[in-house]
Amino acid sequence: GGAFLASNDDGGQGYASRLEWRAAANAPLFIKVRHYSALASGPNTRYDIRVIESRSSSIQNGNFERGRSGWEEISLQGFDLIMHVSETPVLPHSGEWLVWLGGAMDEVSYIRQEVTVPPTAPYLGYWHWIASEDVCGYDFGGVGINGEWYAPYNLCSTANTNGWSWFAVDLSEFAGQTIYLDIVAVTDGSLNSSLFIDDVAFVSSAKAPNRRMPEEGEKESGSASVSKFGLETEDVLEKKIPSEGLENLPHYER
Repeated sequence: GGAFLASNDDGGQGYASRLEWRAAANAPLFIKVRHYSALASGPNTRYDIRVIESRSSSIQNGNFERGRSGWEEISLQGFDLIMHVSETPVLPHSGEWLVWLGGAMDEVSYIRQEVTVPPTAPYLGYWHWIASEDVCGYDFGGVGINGEWYAPYNLCSTANTNGWSWFAVDLSEFAGQTIYLDIVAVTDGSLNSSLFIDDVAFVSSAKAPNRRMPEEGEKESGSASVSKFGLETEDVLEKKIPSEGLENLPHYER
């Protein structure tokens, strides 16, 4: 009763035909075989059927320009996390969409995607913007793997980036593995913190990528924006974040 998907004769490698398609996740899969070879017939015909799962190692919608797709958004207080520039106090690092984590008291927020870490590009890199009124040791952001903190950092006033700053973490211990990748912010009940995220990708090294220069007549991302915390936007390749208080990390997975 299912729909015919596709067929193509690969003409080699010992296979008569090969089927390639994108299947829905967690759905039943039914295969029906019908042969057309005049040289193979009758009940003794043997079919060798191989089903191979192929996962993409690239991050889907890493620049968020497809809007609220490709990522699961989790917010304790029910906020949208992938947001258009018209709804945010800062300009994206590129394009018109970005992620806004935190931004409220007693909030737990993170975006999640199931990914396979590519062995040739095992560093997770992204541009972030920390804007906090808090002292270190109370609000936290960073990367989680499979629901547990992996590369946490403080969200506090001395860690403020004053614009977009490059962050990268080595995930080579997960190379070739499929994981749940989380980018997280957790805030407490006083002194607000926000963590903005844009342009998430797997890269071959921790080095910040070359920055795209604006075209003639195009406003440079972040060049004329002031956030609600009064921070002028300006790209910073890397900023050292204070590490105090990281031993008191709260569990984030909902």
